[in-house]
Amino acid sequence: MAKQVMDFSSSKGFSSALSTEEQRTYSQKGWEDVIKKGNYDRTREHLNFEIVAGGKVQAVDKTKSIDKKIMENLDRRHIEDPNEGLKEPKYRTVVNFIFGGSREQMRKLAFGEQKINEEKGADNSQLKRDPQIENWARDIYSFMAKKYGEENIASFIVHLDELNPHIHCTLLPICDNKFNYKKIFAGKNKFEFGDKSRKLHNELAEVNAKYGLERGSNIIETGARHKTTEEYRRELNETNRKLSEHIESQKKLSEELDTQNKIAEKRVKGLTTMIENLTSQKTKIEEEIDSLKKQGDTSSAKVRELQEQLRGINDKIDDKQMKLARAQELLGEVLHHNKEVKEVYEENKRQLDKMQEKKETVAQGFIAAGALDELAEYVGKTYPNLSDEEKENYDNSFISNFAERPAELIGCATALFLNYIDAATSIAKTSGGGGGPGSGWGKKDGEDDEAWIHRCLREAAKMMVRGRKRGISRYIYS
Repeated sequence: MAKQVMDFSSSKGFSSALSTEEQRTYSQKGWEDVIKKGNYDRTREHLNFEIVAGGKVQAVDKTKSIDKKIMENLDRRHIEDPNEGLKEPKYRTVVNFIFGGSREQMRKLAFGEQKINEEKGADNSQLKRDPQIENWARDIYSFMAKKYGEENIASFIVHLDELNPHIHCTLLPICDNKFNYKKIFAGKNKFEFGDKSRKLHNELAEVNAKYGLERGSNIIETGARHKTTEEYRRELNETNRKLSEHIESQKKLSEELDTQNKIAEKRVKGLTTMIENLTSQKTKIEEEIDSLKKQGDTSSAKVRELQEQLRGINDKIDDKQMKLARAQELLGEVLHHNKEVKEVYEENKRQLDKMQEKKETVAQGFIAAGALDELAEYVGKTYPNLSDEEKENYDNSFISNFAERPAELIGCATALFLNYIDAATSIAKTSGGGGGPGSGWGKKDGEDDEAWIHRCLREAAKMMVRGRKRGISRYIYS
């Protein structure tokens, strides 16, 4: 049976950039960028839909961004945003849910037996939305409305234009007419949070059962490992790749906004100068009219001509002031959008740094586990068979290297595992060894993680003794 998917994360607000992604309000250039870097099929965009109050299914409303809908929701209910006015938001005011399931089952719910052309740039506009996906979405909406309050659902959008159909539900964690994420989701401690999360998954499974989706096994209940080291490493690499691509996309967008900002500033400056010049002309004409009136000339052709010029200038000033107001508004929007983009960019960079640290930590964990296996295997098979002389000289061996320089050996092996060849070579040289792993180093096709880990450890040990005048290595590595 196919598995259900539910993921949720909290945030301290909802950005216009995220609203653009969920509502698909990209510019043409934006569409080109996301299609190039993501798994979007714009020919299926018309199949996306949303659920609104009362469980009504409708096309995605793009007339108003989700962040503005949230503001209107709060204003209507007279609820204050606790982050309003703060220099740095610190309260969790939004919970972003994603609902879905195994790809094959979700596609069956969305498209029935219709075939999807998977080729890049293929036209799938002929596809029709199967009623089952709407029924499923309505049931999930009803579940969320009953559990958290329908008035707290700010947005509920279903995407059918990506690889796997799924729901984005934007929820406001409000109870007793105020924000309280901790009470609703977090609980008093991590154990209560875990209990709440498990209960939520169980309750959702009851809704999903009739759609062929079941709850996955809980690792605490089964004691099973959910992922192999290869799967875990692959997921880390994929997350790393997506973050890197997002960072590059945000960087390019920021550069485009910087250009728009310069154009907008130039426009504001130009209009301000025009208004100043027109105001100066207006003053001169008014002074000339006043001078003629003081001379008793109030209705001559000259006075009428100047008054007509004055009316024309006033009209131009009004026109330019309206344009200036709009230009200033656009400049403010560009500056605000650019600020948001740069904040997302910086946050993604921080996440990427953390992901890199996590990747290296996980790799070190794999290497350490392999090192213990390698150590036990070597001691068990090799050491008892050595002569007395060889035993005296065992300090050239893997076991000696591990005993004397465990951090350096694991560091060198970790670098090899991550294909950081220069770093591995540098660690080996610093530890008194020398040379790299040789040309063509890398994981072999079909080689599993365990074999790859052990090969990295053995190569690291070689590198750390290479160049030393110790004879025992011939027994170990021959």
